[in-house]
Parts: sequence; structure tokens; C-alpha cells
Amino acid sequence: MRRATDKTPLVVNDLAVTIDGRSEPATARADGSWFVPRPAGARDAGKTVEVTVGHDGIREVLSGRLGAAAAPGPAPSGSSSVMSSSRKQLLWWILNIAIVLIAAIAISRRMS
Repeated sequence: MRRATDKTPLVVNDLAVTIDGRSEPATARADGSWFVPRPAGARDAGKTVEVTVGHDGIREVLSGRLGAAAAPGPAPSGSSSVMSSSRKQLLWWILNIAIVLIAAIAISRRMS
């Protein structure tokens, strides 16, 4: 958060977070940001989040709904990924051998 007048960052004295009414621990970081740990596999999409921020003697309450986490790309399945990779490699080998054979035929015809 920044001040509207001079765009300097706010010095947050207190931060409280609740997700669907359950209080969650918030930890201040050295860079001035805050961190709220979530357990691995937590499904928070669509839950209501409420953040209470204390700064300059003021307490602001911000609320909203959590969106879906950015899902990583699909993990390549072992066989299809390897097959496509090995097929590409095989096609490159065939192409290289074909080029060498064509060059050898062309050179042998010129020599005779």
C-alpha cells in the first residue's frame, strides 16, 4: 500500500488476516511485506478473505474473495513426453542420414 499524496510506502504496524472467518498468522518480512502461510494442498479459491491493516493510527479493513491459484502447466506424462522427444530425435537422424546419402550420390555422379 502507498500513500495517495506522495506515493511513499505505508509503514504497517499491525496486520490481521482471516480466511472464511478463521484467523491466519501473518508474519512481517524484512522488506516490509507480509506473509501468510498456507498448507500445501489448501484449496482457498472462492473463500472470503479479510485483511485488517493498522497504519498511522488508522485501521483499514479490506475484504474480497480469493481467486484460483495460478496452476502450473500440466506435468508432462512420462510416456507421451518421451515419445514425442524420441520421435523428434529419430526424425532428425533420418533427415541427417538422407542428406548425407543424397550428397554422397551427387558427389559420386560428378566423379564418374
